[in-house]
Amino acid sequence: MLSEECSTIEENISRHQQVLSSLHSDIRMAERRVKGLTSMVENLKKEQAEKEAQLSALKNDMEARKGDAQTLSAEKEKLENELAAIQNKLADKQEKLQTADRQLSELKENMDAIQERTEELKEEAYKYSRDVHSKVDSLLKDAMLENMVNEWREMSAQMKPSERQQFDDTLLCSVAERGTEVMRCATMLFLGMVDDATTFAETHGGGGGGNDLKWGRDEDEDNRAWALRCMKMASRMMRPSSGKKAKR
Repeated sequence: MLSEECSTIEENISRHQQVLSSLHSDIRMAERRVKGLTSMVENLKKEQAEKEAQLSALKNDMEARKGDAQTLSAEKEKLENELAAIQNKLADKQEKLQTADRQLSELKENMDAIQERTEELKEEAYKYSRDVHSKVDSLLKDAMLENMVNEWREMSAQMKPSERQQFDDTLLCSVAERGTEVMRCATMLFLGMVDDATTFAETHGGGGGGNDLKWGRDEDEDNRAWALRCMKMASRMMRPSSGKKAKR
């Protein structure tokens, strides 16, 4: 399930990256359009200012009665028509520029949102991948432990009593003989459930923990070292009862 979920997330990431690529292309086109329209608007404003200046100068000439009145009137009408055409073009380009600016802003917002979601998916994929590796690692360790226990039982059955005695009180021997009980007892110790672990050991034929093994987790002790000590203590606690209990 974790592997399938990871694959699904990776597919989503791939789709998002395709969308991002398309958005990058759309944004570049939108930026070029905005740039072109901005340039047109600036040129039209410049042209409008020039026509307005010419028209103003012409009106001054008409008021001062400089030149032929009919010619000046015709020139004035021409400039006014040209100015009106420029103003219409300018209004059209400004409206299109506003639309292009809005579209560009929306594209960038979409891209930011998809990029953010893509990063979230990458984090999820990493988490699922890590969980997959963790589950596989646990499965392999379980298989390895089971195989080692089986091999130990086969080998120990062929040993002489003096040879087998060398492995007495070892963790290997304890796990091979009572692996399930030792693991359960160690789990409770790891979780700080010392009383429950002691009760479990005593009710399952154990109780020989002894009190010479340092107990309680050290502040700088990592999980692996703590787990190993829990296994060792559980191995002691699951020995046949000798009237002693685990140190609390």
